[in-house]
Amino acid sequence: KTIKNAVKSADPEKGEEKNYQLDIAYYKGIEDWSNYGKTAVKYLKKYESKNASYLNNLAWDFYQHIDNAKMLKKAETWAKRSTEIDDQHFNNDTYANILYKNGKDTEAILVAEKAITIAKYEKRDFSATQKLLDEILTN
Repeated sequence: KTIKNAVKSADPEKGEEKNYQLDIAYYKGIEDWSNYGKTAVKYLKKYESKNASYLNNLAWDFYQHIDNAKMLKKAETWAKRSTEIDDQHFNNDTYANILYKNGKDTEAILVAEKAITIAKYEKRDFSATQKLLDEILTN
């Protein structure tokens, strides 16, 4: 509470937003995924992020730790937005994984294939994306 008050005092204009980010980091650090999820959803509802990596990281954490369908739909929109901001292998991979977890196999295949194409072009490792694609295709 003391830190949050200090942050708000130091930066009245952005203090509240920074405190949301502190809460998100705190809940992640203690692996309180329920509060992490709720806080991340509130934060991105109130403050639009244009940082592709940040959106991707939140979406990936949701993919790994959140099973609530409504929250996973939010993560899907963040992952998609991340690819719109900066179309890279890493965020297309996240987007494909979330689509698959949300039961959108056809879309997940297309996005995974796109992620692999980008990775090949950039000479990056795409084995995890290939594994995902193989899993989708065999189910």
